[in-house]
Formats: sequence, C-alpha cells, structure tokens
Amino acid sequence: MTYRSQAVLVALVFLFTAAFASAQPITASSGKPSVTFGAAPSTIRAGQQATLSWSTRNATLVFINQDVGVRPLSAAVSLSPSATTTYTLTAMNGGQTVTASVTINVTTAPSVVVNSLPAAMIQAQGSGGATTSYTLSNAGGATAQVFLDQDKQFFTQTPSSFVLAPGASQVVTVTGLVQSAAGVLDGVSIPLGSGVAEGLRLPIRLLSAAPPAQPVSAHPAANRVDVADDAGGSPTGAVSFTNSGDGTLTGILVSDVPWIIPQSDVVTIPTHTTLGFTFRIDRSKRPDSDAPAGSLTGTISLVYRRRQRHPHQSATSPWSTR
Repeated sequence: MTYRSQAVLVALVFLFTAAFASAQPITASSGKPSVTFGAAPSTIRAGQQATLSWSTRNATLVFINQDVGVRPLSAAVSLSPSATTTYTLTAMNGGQTVTASVTINVTTAPSVVVNSLPAAMIQAQGSGGATTSYTLSNAGGATAQVFLDQDKQFFTQTPSSFVLAPGASQVVTVTGLVQSAAGVLDGVSIPLGSGVAEGLRLPIRLLSAAPPAQPVSAHPAANRVDVADDAGGSPTGAVSFTNSGDGTLTGILVSDVPWIIPQSDVVTIPTHTTLGFTFRIDRSKRPDSDAPAGSLTGTISLVYRRRQRHPHQSATSPWSTR
C-alpha cells in the first residue's frame, strides 16, 4: 500500500489576451426583430439529448426547421438527432425576418479521451510495488478497442487491453518494478487502437530513493502563483516549498495537467530550508490549443519520501498557484 504526502501547488492560472473563439449562442439581428439562438451541448453521442434555446425581441412568430416547427417567441426544446444536424430559426414580424443557425454534432465514431493523469510513484530503493493509475473514457458513439504500449520497462500496466463501449471508462493501474539504483525514471504509457488520438502519451514517473534518516515535512511557501502572457507566449514561473523537518527531503515535482511542465530532476531540500523550483507552460498541450484564450487552472505537487517503516510510504505537500 502506498501512502502519499503531497505538497500541492493548486490553481495555476494563465491569462491570454486573444479574443475568445465564439462557441457562445449566436445573436443575429436585422433591425427588428432580433434573436439569440444556441445549442447545449453542441456535441453529443447518438441517443443523447441536446437543448436548443432562444430568445427574441420584437418578433411575432418563431419557426425552426428540421421538423421542430412553430415555437414560442422565447423558449427551449430538447432534441435527440441521430446525425449531425443544423437548425435554423426564423423570427418574423410582418414583412421583416431574421434567421440564426446552430449545429448539433453527433459523434458516430469512437473517441478515447483521458479523464485523469497518473500521479508520480515513489518506492524504496531495491523495492518495487508502488502504484498509480489513470482513466480512459470513450466519448464517441461506437465501441473502442484499446491496447496499451510503453516506451520503458520499469513499470507494468493492468489491463493491457480492453474494450470501451460508448460512454464507458477504464481505470489503468500502473505498478513500479524493483529498482536497484536510486534516481528518477521517466517513461510514457501509449494507448493505441480505434478512437485513440495519434501521438497520445501519458507520462509515468518513478522515484526510487532511500527513506530519510530523520522526519521531513514539506509545505508551500505561498498559496498560489499567477502567470500571465499574451496568446502567443509560453510563460515560465517558479514555485517554492519549505522543508520544516529535521531530515533532508528528496522528491519530484509533478503536475495534474499536461500543459504545466515542472522541472524534471530530483528535488532535494535540506532541513528547515525553503527552495524555489521552475516550471514552464506548453501551450500546444492546452485543451484549447487551437485558439487559447482565458484562464486555466492546474496543480503542481511535490511528492517525496517520508521516514516510515513501510517501504512505499510517501507524502505530497499542496502548493497553490495562479
């Protein structure tokens, strides 16, 4: 069993000045009348529902195509299209009309997405058995067959293959193998198969280290860090942790989101000392990488060995940054 103490640096926020890409309801007007028309969610699987909602001003009649028909001037309706469908609303007032359109996308192919990333593993030098996990889900509309590959052999993955029905999830357990030498090992889990995005890689980190001779305890020097930059920038920053224990702390920095990249080397903090550590932002790994805008939040954690008899006891210390 693995116990974690975690110095977690929470809420890392990055502000970008680019205009927000329009995924909002569309407002159309042509003098009078005017209408606001939207769909939520805009992407569904076959069999799921989406809601069309609208409001009008100075209209006397509202009509929506695709057999939705005449509707109240401001209302909402739930639909379950079997294929991608564009809906056009027409608002009328005498001889004046205005239209607005929205599209509900229906996914019919499998689409495997990552729900959670694996945390770092820590185990005693000369011992194995530390574990972590991550979750894959099928957000598509057809069954996905998934196989797991890896680039290094310091860990195992269970299960190594599985089937994901539409809407289903699978937890993958990663287990560290015995390491005779101390140090940090970095590798990746590589999901393959139908519906898996090409190039998908999940980072696996293992720290093999002897437990400290004296107690150690880490905590963040501040609650959060704010980092801001223009949309074209890739900012860097720093976080600080304090070891208030009587022993030397050995650990590694990890992030809970792929776009925050902490420094990769082993972290060593002497007794009763505060040290700073760097991180960088990889904008290409943001979920909105095609048009990054607005703020995002992530967490950096310092994972370290504690002075315990159990061979896999570790700790994580929270650090909050914006």
